[in-house]
Amino acid sequence: WIFPLDSDDLIGPDFLERGIAMASGGACNLVIADLKGFGAWEYAWHVPEYSARDLKYSNMFHCSALFHKSLWQAVPRGYPIETLFGYEDWAFWIFAEEMLEGGIRPCYIHEELFRYRIRPDSMHQSLLKNQEYSIASLRMLHPNLFPSELIVSAHDKFLGINSEVWAAGTKEVRAKVPVKVFSTVDDKINKFPWSGPLRTIRGLLLEGTGDLEAAMEEYELAGLLSGPQDWQPRWRLGLVQQRLGLHDHGNATLSALHRDFDGIAHLYRNLASLSEQRVLRGPLHVRAARAAEPAEKDEL
Repeated sequence: WIFPLDSDDLIGPDFLERGIAMASGGACNLVIADLKGFGAWEYAWHVPEYSARDLKYSNMFHCSALFHKSLWQAVPRGYPIETLFGYEDWAFWIFAEEMLEGGIRPCYIHEELFRYRIRPDSMHQSLLKNQEYSIASLRMLHPNLFPSELIVSAHDKFLGINSEVWAAGTKEVRAKVPVKVFSTVDDKINKFPWSGPLRTIRGLLLEGTGDLEAAMEEYELAGLLSGPQDWQPRWRLGLVQQRLGLHDHGNATLSALHRDFDGIAHLYRNLASLSEQRVLRGPLHVRAARAAEPAEKDEL
């Protein structure tokens, strides 16, 4: 059994004993108690009843649940390192539900036996300030679990596009991505240069600033580093190639992606209505190769 506990948090003196006893019959592989926040202010959280379907949209567990080691063994590398500002535990629960046979089977102790310390400068407060980017990074880890529209919306966050304003038809759709997001991604890549999802996020940040050549390099590297089920690097690469005027290359990239993943052609056709990511040239189809012709870059 595994029980993660931050050094400044507290648990009830009998939680582990009661949790192990509750799980010993095999009915559950995770035991969790209700939360009581203390410190700078106080609050309580009654842990909701579990739904695997709802887990991808709402974190249904706090970080200090007692869980069987089979959950950890089912998820390669344990807590994902790609989420920004937090939510590693939420990303882990989603992976565990996907990868473990039988999924997560929780049991509850509906008493406030987990005491979560609240500080004004805590990581949790930083998470709340940058939550939209953290959720976007989490969704990008599961490109085939979430609807493609939500993945495009996650890309928008790092591109600096305000999707809601764009949908309303307002011209001023650019939203400045905080410097903290850039520095956090750079710091993570320095530690984990082999992470494809982090490279994709950096590509989005570069694309959003207009540095399309650098973005294309990040997407190409991300495509090599990411798993075969992650369509996002090649999707972004194809769109950037089109924006740079490399229309044959972009068409070839997106056509190959269309062959490998269902729904890409539909996503391409509907991109104009989903987001400002709409600088496209013609329908997606496979064309015969021809000699390259010089092309001017699209205005950005």
